[in-house]
Amino acid sequence: MLFDAKFKPSCLYNINCTDGEGDLNKLYGFVDCGSLIHDNSARFAWRHDGKGSIEIFAYAYSDSVRIYFKMGETIPNRKDSYEIHADENYYYFKFNNSDSTIARTKVCGQITERARSFPYFGGSTPAPNTMKIKIYEKRLPHP
Repeated sequence: MLFDAKFKPSCLYNINCTDGEGDLNKLYGFVDCGSLIHDNSARFAWRHDGKGSIEIFAYAYSDSVRIYFKMGETIPNRKDSYEIHADENYYYFKFNNSDSTIARTKVCGQITERARSFPYFGGSTPAPNTMKIKIYEKRLPHP
């Protein structure tokens, strides 16, 4: 999955977060192995840092275990590059020039079905306004 994304200024918000992860919002990615999103999935997540930047995270569920970590930052109206793909052992994430992996512990066997996972303002706190994000899908180059 290869795409660019541009956050609009509406994505800058101030909320007192009520959960331990700081209410990470989901950007884009996929559900893996024909399973449920909280079982096996790989996505980018984001949140406003409260100072004008947007933090970008690699975010995955691997056999129902949630794993996430910060990959970088962006600002409103800047178009950034994102990539997620998987092999038997890892989910690979690329945000601009930052690369990282998350272990993929579920063996899908015959089921390799993947479904897109679209933006979601999530966690325990509702969005304070309409969040505007432009996603530009790109095609992966063929080997």
